[in-house]
Order: sequence, then structure tokens, then C-alpha cells
Amino acid sequence: MNAVNTGFLLNGLLAAVILLFSQLYPSPAAYAALLLTVLFITVFLVTRSWDDRAVYLALAGTLLVAVFSAASVWGGLAAAWMIALIIASVMDIRLTRASAKSLAIAACATVGVTLFIDSQNHVPVPLMVVCSAAFLILAAIAVRKYRFRKHYCGGAA
Repeated sequence: MNAVNTGFLLNGLLAAVILLFSQLYPSPAAYAALLLTVLFITVFLVTRSWDDRAVYLALAGTLLVAVFSAASVWGGLAAAWMIALIIASVMDIRLTRASAKSLAIAACATVGVTLFIDSQNHVPVPLMVVCSAAFLILAAIAVRKYRFRKHYCGGAA
């Protein structure tokens, strides 16, 4: 499956997750998240040919996660994971054995942090930190991929 098809599939799953958690935890923030999901998918479709597409998706996704985590911390975590996967597919990041270990550790860490956040009263700000950490990890992978290509291809390929 190529990156475009994977992106469309993951966007559909993101919309399904948002709809599911919006029905489980109805609130004004959940309905705002539905509108922000439409915005995120629109950004996904409009920026198909742009070089810095991942940046725009990260910005739209961070706003979506921040608003949706106000309605449901677990829904916000699921949305953050889905958005990170969408951005990874857009950046054409393939899963390797080493990155699978890192992804598993990051997933366990985010679940642990989310359990901690769920027991607290302040949900959006810590979940933004978790979401930002995921995007920083994706940025580090992108820089590593760029340096690898630059070293072996002799330029920015």
C-alpha cells in the first residue's frame, strides 16, 4: 500500500475515532473536534503537492488533539497516535525493527503518561506535551533520514 492510500485509510480511521469518542463523551469540545477533524482532512487533501506538508498537518493535528483531549483524554491520545501515523506516512517513514522498538517504548510511555493525566484535573496541557513529544520524535526521524540521504546521495534527495 503506498503512502497516499495509507494516508487516506488513516484519515478515515481518525474520523472514526473522533466520531466514536464524540458519542461516548458528548461535550462542546467533542463537537468542536469534529469540525477540526474536517479541517485536518482538508489540510491533508489541499497540501498534497507541498514540500512542507508535514508541518501543516502537525499544526492542524496539534490543535485537534488539544481540543479533543478536553473532551476525552483517551480520545485525545488515540487522535495523537493517529495523527502521528498520518504524518509518518506523509513523510514516507517506514517501520523497521529498530524503529518498532522505539515506537513500542513511546507507546508504553504515552499510555503511562495518559494514565497519570487521567488521574489529574488538568488534561489539555499535559496531553499537548505528549503530542508535542511525538511530533519532535517524528522531526528527529526526518532529520536523520535527511542526513542519511545527504551522506549517501551527495545532496538533499
